Amino acid sequence: MRLIGRWSLGAACLLLAGAIAQAHETVAVTSAQSAARTGPGSGYASVGTVHRGEVYVRVNQNGGWSQVWFSTTTAWVETGAIAGSSQPRRTVTAQSLNVRSGPGTGYSVVGTAPLGSWWGVVRTVSGWTQVCYKGATRWMSSAYLADRADDPYNLPYSRVGYVQLPASGAGFYGYNQASARWGKPILVYGFLRTAARWRASGALPRIGVGDLSLVNGGPISGHVSHQLGEDMDLRLVGRGSYEGPLLYMSSAYSQTRTRTLITDFLNRDLPIEVIFFNDPVIANALSYVSPWPNHDNHMHVRLK
Repeated sequence: MRLIGRWSLGAACLLLAGAIAQAHETVAVTSAQSAARTGPGSGYASVGTVHRGEVYVRVNQNGGWSQVWFSTTTAWVETGAIAGSSQPRRTVTAQSLNVRSGPGTGYSVVGTAPLGSWWGVVRTVSGWTQVCYKGATRWMSSAYLADRADDPYNLPYSRVGYVQLPASGAGFYGYNQASARWGKPILVYGFLRTAARWRASGALPRIGVGDLSLVNGGPISGHVSHQLGEDMDLRLVGRGSYEGPLLYMSSAYSQTRTRTLITDFLNRDLPIEVIFFNDPVIANALSYVSPWPNHDNHMHVRLK
């Protein structure tokens, strides 16, 4: 599987500490300016500066530091430099949303915001939302931003920014322990979109989800990989409404449904690097599906 040398979450991910943050609170910067850092302390590297009046969304706290969405990832600012704000907040529903210098596609792209990231709303203008991004006011298309009220899940965040997939939901169910259902927002929110589309299409049965990663990543029993919040195990799709375990050699296995799930659903909502799966017909037909030992009864989806 993946080499342990890739066990690097970057910018505030490995060394953070603190409890799981359930709330996503909009906050406003009250000091003239304050450094945004890779971790909860003045000894961590600065990745930019926040300024008085800017609004961000806090997803975690650790001592006197608050973790906020800052650019393509989160950053930490001193809690004493911010205060709660009544500004609304929105979450990104696209895999990667362009951040522009002005309210329109004719303005230059100055960055991107990942799926599942959260942003405080400064104002809206004709289908565009102004946000504070990396210490400056920028713009995102309102069509790809949703209020929490539009999200059927209230997903908790971990201290490294993973979110927890629910035990079940529209179009899917989990069949392993809750402690191993954590992943990066792009994986979890992307899969939720896949499952919702699967259900809306009338496809059966529900998608069975096994292990993702542990709450803060790292070694997980029974796996060599699944350490980075980028991996997910899925059951094979059966005939009829059967939702139990299957081998691809079983007469109850539906090769057609399983391939449809891969090509028309998973591959459209997730940036897939590889799917480890031993059905030789599907593996021969799809370049991103690869056989791997012990993958006769499930698919292992890995993101880029």
